[in-house]
Amino acid sequence: MNIKTIENILKPVIFTCIFTVPFIVLYISGSLFFPYITGKGLVFRFLVEIALASWLVLAILKPEYRPRRSYILWSIVTAVGILMLATIAGADPVNSFWSNFERMDGLVTFLHLLAYFVVLISVFKTEKLWHRFFNTNILVSILVAFYGLFQLGGAFVIMQGGTRLDATLGNAGYLGGYMLMSFFVTAYMLNLKWADKAWRYIYLAVMVLQAFILFQTATRGSLLGLIGGGLIILIITSLGRHNKQTKKISLIFLAIIILSIGGFYLARDSSVIQDQPVLSRLANISLTDATAQSRFIVWGMSYEAFKERPILGWGPENFYLVWDKYYDPRMYNQEPWFDRSHNVVFDWLVAGGFLGLLAYLAIFGSAVWLILKDDFKWFKKEKIEPVFNSWQQGILLAFLAGYFFHNLFIFDNIVSYSLFIGLLAFIHVKVTEKEQTNLILTTDVSGKNPDLGLIALLATLFLLIPSLYLFVFSPTLAASNVSLALKQEAEGDFAGSLQSFDRVFSYSLLGRRQTEEQLLSMAAKVLASNSVSEEVKNGFVDLVNKEVVPSLNAHTNLVKGRLIYVDYLLRLGKRDEAIRELEELKTLSPKRQLIISNLAYINLIAGNEKEALALAKESVSLNPNNPEVRTLEAFMLLSVGREAEAKKVLAPISDSLAINDDRFLTFFFQQKRYDLVIEILEKKLASNPADLESWSNLALVFYTIGDKTQALSVLDEAMQQNKGFKDQAEKIKEAIREDAVEIE
Repeated sequence: MNIKTIENILKPVIFTCIFTVPFIVLYISGSLFFPYITGKGLVFRFLVEIALASWLVLAILKPEYRPRRSYILWSIVTAVGILMLATIAGADPVNSFWSNFERMDGLVTFLHLLAYFVVLISVFKTEKLWHRFFNTNILVSILVAFYGLFQLGGAFVIMQGGTRLDATLGNAGYLGGYMLMSFFVTAYMLNLKWADKAWRYIYLAVMVLQAFILFQTATRGSLLGLIGGGLIILIITSLGRHNKQTKKISLIFLAIIILSIGGFYLARDSSVIQDQPVLSRLANISLTDATAQSRFIVWGMSYEAFKERPILGWGPENFYLVWDKYYDPRMYNQEPWFDRSHNVVFDWLVAGGFLGLLAYLAIFGSAVWLILKDDFKWFKKEKIEPVFNSWQQGILLAFLAGYFFHNLFIFDNIVSYSLFIGLLAFIHVKVTEKEQTNLILTTDVSGKNPDLGLIALLATLFLLIPSLYLFVFSPTLAASNVSLALKQEAEGDFAGSLQSFDRVFSYSLLGRRQTEEQLLSMAAKVLASNSVSEEVKNGFVDLVNKEVVPSLNAHTNLVKGRLIYVDYLLRLGKRDEAIRELEELKTLSPKRQLIISNLAYINLIAGNEKEALALAKESVSLNPNNPEVRTLEAFMLLSVGREAEAKKVLAPISDSLAINDDRFLTFFFQQKRYDLVIEILEKKLASNPADLESWSNLALVFYTIGDKTQALSVLDEAMQQNKGFKDQAEKIKEAIREDAVEIE
């Protein structure tokens, strides 16, 4: 097979893969665990590996397919290299390499992104190809935007609920970042086509659509990134090499935006703004609001972790260890588990240390340098034709600035990563091709061996097949079986679910921690169920002992997994072992109120009242503002007969948690404190009249104290407020009249 034939086969393969990458944003796989994330990541890997293998053959045979040198290339290679070292030296190398189904990140993804960049800069070397590639991205963004419009109209469900659009990304923040980046890509093409009126209006219309969808995501970081990016474009244009009229127009628009921002700020408390959900989110940005405060706390935790491992950090995807070790009790009212600091600077400090952050910032610095380097020659009076005009410089810098600003409050996914890498590759090619920068390797070996093409092709296929199995097909089987296991559980097929979980562990290390947690949670449910056979229960116990227990013993710092394991142990009746687990977890995460409170409650059940109350008090002392731990301490005090102290504990907080904590209801009923039971139930129904169980319980309490008339009256009122309750209420009323009520 001659070289030309090989080139004619492989080049279209590479182009097909690259032009397919933008379409992964549309892919949602219902058969995979985390369908909005996992499928996109796996398809990206598949396309990149096929393109890389095809490119590698061409690069071996012909120097023209080899990349040119640039600061961007070296900075990306350095960043990935540092992440490799951080993975090896990190706290959990397996998790750092593979990541999990929810994020599809980790070193394996960065290696694929590096490969994607190398293929792009080696094959896409003409302006025409890049314009087609950008137009493909723009076309896809239009399709995503229309999906968002259907969500807005109610035709499609918003994955996260509420009104913030998330389209095919399943996350409003991800969609906001995607539309932000797509907006600036469209702006770049608009600049190129400005002289063509038809294309000008098309691109302008697309930008309006993208900005509208971005606005409907209500992602404040993306919205501010868009505004800031627009200011950058206008500032650079007003200072650039343009005629006076262009500069004048730029200054006018700049003044309009600044005045609009000022007017918005002055009117931020008006009903016009406060009644609009998105505008109110922008207007209510404050350093003192709950979201901002939680970010500051997490960033502080990240900084403490960085100080412990300043050079190479903890390794990619290991923020969960930071969250556990440096947990701050002030985060009690946030999500229970964070795996990101929600700030790209701190994420890189934790993942790769100071060296990692420096390498990441160097990527931006090298890109900015290549965009602006011609201006420095201009100042030196050198007569050159710049690679980018001022408009293009402004747009590219706005893309980088807006993207970076967005990531100060959220984090990347494979869609934003691939767009970012695409832009970096474009900047690299534009500069290096114009300046004819040296290739990485110029040696031409194609004529030395007539069979070299066939040898290269076979060798690459030999490497490609196991790589595809390891990084694509095997993880796909794992993700599909986790999803299948959960589906089978929902359908009551626990035996099938057990088999699916067993297969997951044999397929891939991707999401190993997540799979263990899912298995433990399901095993605990199975053990607590009366409808599951002993054979299936024993099967779950055997699988946990085989796969999960050795992992927990080998990785003793897995706080989340071990907390779920505690519940599993309690289902097995191993209370003493559960207490020992919680005591160890308390040393790993000493300020985690959840751990201390659980330990207190289990000690109470075990009869260790003194130890239980001491732990409950310790938990409250870490953050007395946490109503849940105060409620637990109050319940424990009640349980040992110290009602006056319990009231003092509950006094500083709302009694809503105590009202909705069924342990109080059960306790007072057992103590025959029916007056308090009635008071609790009436308060529950005042806030939620649709709570049919509380209506039934209230009627039964009145029946218990001998007041049949009031019991029947309660049921009549319940039927008036809940029409669907009639049949059930009538049965209860009949039982009350006949004194045939069974009270548990």
